[in-house]
Amino acid sequence: MATDLELNQALSQKISDLEEQLELITFQRDAITRVVPGKFSYLDAQLRYQYVSQEYQEWYQKPSEEIVGKTVEDLMGTEGAQKLQKYLDMALAGQEVHYEFTKRFEDGEERTMVIDYIPHLSHTGEVLGFFASCLDVTELKHLREALQEKMQSQLVGAGASA
Repeated sequence: MATDLELNQALSQKISDLEEQLELITFQRDAITRVVPGKFSYLDAQLRYQYVSQEYQEWYQKPSEEIVGKTVEDLMGTEGAQKLQKYLDMALAGQEVHYEFTKRFEDGEERTMVIDYIPHLSHTGEVLGFFASCLDVTELKHLREALQEKMQSQLVGAGASA
């Protein structure tokens, strides 16, 4: 029969092992969000931010301490949250979501963003929250439009000279 000392040592070892696993997972998450372009966050089932990447913090010009624990509505305002509600509801229903939107930001610049939500499900299928990825594709959109305009003008020019 195991003694209290042996049980305490086994529990201490288990706690130490779990802490090491948590450190590794945290390192991996932070490393991935630093090397992959885009803004990343994790929201729980109450739409409260539980994690935001460095790029996400820079985008909102706030440290994570001022974002984590806040709701989508706290961060984006009632109107902003309402515009996203159907997508948020889909993620909270366990569906993967992909959408694009263009909006004018506080700096006056219009930006186009591609958003992905990946639900986080428990082993019983309950939605615990979701991982959100946001990629600014404004430059890509402008380049595509410029290329289309150039191709269109070349077609018009070729038609006029024929």
